[in-house]
Amino acid sequence: MILKQTLSARFRLSACIPLILMAGVILPLPARGEQNKKAAEETSKAAVSQNDAVQDLIQEVKKNEKLYSDLGLWLTCVYEKFPKPSDVNKQIQTESLISIDLQEKKFRFESITKGRRIISFFLPPKKLTSHEVTGTSEVIAVFDGHTHYRLWLSNYKPDEVGQRPGMRRSGEISDKTPSISSFARPHMFLSASEKSHVPLSTYLEGAKAITAYPGSDADLRKMYFEKQILGTEKFQGLQCIKVKMELVGSNGKPSSRHEIWLAKERNLIPVRRLDYKYRWSKEIPVSESIVDEWKELRPGVWFPMKAHTNRYNFLSKKPIEKRELMWRRQYAVKSITLNPPQRAPDVFNKLEFPKGMPLRVIKNGKGNQLQTQTEKIKNYLDKTRSQE
Repeated sequence: MILKQTLSARFRLSACIPLILMAGVILPLPARGEQNKKAAEETSKAAVSQNDAVQDLIQEVKKNEKLYSDLGLWLTCVYEKFPKPSDVNKQIQTESLISIDLQEKKFRFESITKGRRIISFFLPPKKLTSHEVTGTSEVIAVFDGHTHYRLWLSNYKPDEVGQRPGMRRSGEISDKTPSISSFARPHMFLSASEKSHVPLSTYLEGAKAITAYPGSDADLRKMYFEKQILGTEKFQGLQCIKVKMELVGSNGKPSSRHEIWLAKERNLIPVRRLDYKYRWSKEIPVSESIVDEWKELRPGVWFPMKAHTNRYNFLSKKPIEKRELMWRRQYAVKSITLNPPQRAPDVFNKLEFPKGMPLRVIKNGKGNQLQTQTEKIKNYLDKTRSQE
């Protein structure tokens, strides 16, 4: 009897143990579900907060960009290739003198470049070749808000007889809205190598906005940017907002990123930019751009007067301060005027094409090759200018 009672008690006890163990497993599940739900909600809130912060920053940048919508600018741009050869006559180096008049959408751009450079071209069937040439080139572009006039003149002589010279002599008239040099926008001063040529506020909005912007040369329809404000940090004594722009391709994989440091005390103009190419490294940038000198044009309105871009040897794994240079561009503003009091009345639509220059006329997306000084071109110019 006692044995029977003991076995019965043990059975009841052993039956309880699995229930207790099961309770130990089952009871926390709702709690874990709540934790996951809260984590998801916090992640979602963080994403919304980050997006709101980016949108607020974009609006602040837009306000500051308006300060520079009417200006006159002269600057120089010096390009040097590294490492430098022992023979100074073999050094790849050019210097450009650039003038820009900007009034909202209207502009006049003139550039004269002199020096020694490398030209590349294809030979039959599809062989890419290049060699060094020395000479000058000139570009003039004007846009009155309706019609774009542009001409190219270049005359570069090769080192060796029989090599192709770098020569171009052509003009264009178009009703398509053109891009304008990033030098005309101080907020994009450190992005002069960008193909997009859009305002910084548009750039921060992302790939769709960049592609849709009138005159943009970039097609990012199958890509997008992951945008993030990384926080604030001081650089050159300036409090900066650090923004990360990571480009994601059509395959869903990020391929590059830009880190832009917007200086709070300098109208949110970037004082530093770092560029990373993931095929080489995610940790070490391939290039760095920095503003070296500022000028206060009027109380609270600043302009970058000197800047440079260093492009590094992307195969090197050394820290950025020890990496070898591939090339450097140095920019120096010689003159800057906001809201110029006087301009020639035809500054945004006067461009005389040399007689006999091949000229392409584009209207409604269709182009025709003509010669200058013909009756057709005269009629076209008279008609377009009468409509302005």
